[in-house]
Amino acid sequence: MPVGSGGINGQVKHPGTEILNVDQIAMILTDEQGNAIGFRKVNASGTFDFSAMAYGTYYLKPELPNFTSDLVKVVLSASKPVASVTLTFSSNGILGVNDISGSLESYMIYPNPASDVLNVSLKLSTSASPVAQIYNFSGQLVYSENFGLTKGENQIKLNVGSLTTGMYTLRIISSGGIMISQKIMIMR
Repeated sequence: MPVGSGGINGQVKHPGTEILNVDQIAMILTDEQGNAIGFRKVNASGTFDFSAMAYGTYYLKPELPNFTSDLVKVVLSASKPVASVTLTFSSNGILGVNDISGSLESYMIYPNPASDVLNVSLKLSTSASPVAQIYNFSGQLVYSENFGLTKGENQIKLNVGSLTTGMYTLRIISSGGIMISQKIMIMR
């Protein structure tokens, strides 16, 4: 791991759910190219820490068998030498944002893996105007589309035909409190 005066610390929260053993989560640290450069075990209280790190761009990937997780981008600099990261554990995985909140009652994303079209079914308690964003493994935004949704059942189709084969993160966010983050696979 590159040595310096920066650091990353964090917490894996688990509101409303019991994690069998939070200390079984391994926090993997990668560089911008996706190369693993370090790891830490999350302790029994859900915290982790990487210290004495060089300034630069890093990615955190929590690993727990049989669970999906977000890839979280962290940038350390002279103006922000220490970053604090909060992840949320839910039945859907370990996420960088809460997976269900606000006006969102339920959702389904299919097919996963997808090839040309990714369908998103959302049930809302109020109308909303979310943005759907897809990020590649390096954390770069590769797709973005805004939607106007009504109260009740909504179906949206995301045209993913231009994306190359690989793993991505889909995030659907609105100011009304919708926060979905899920790993998706594009297959050709």
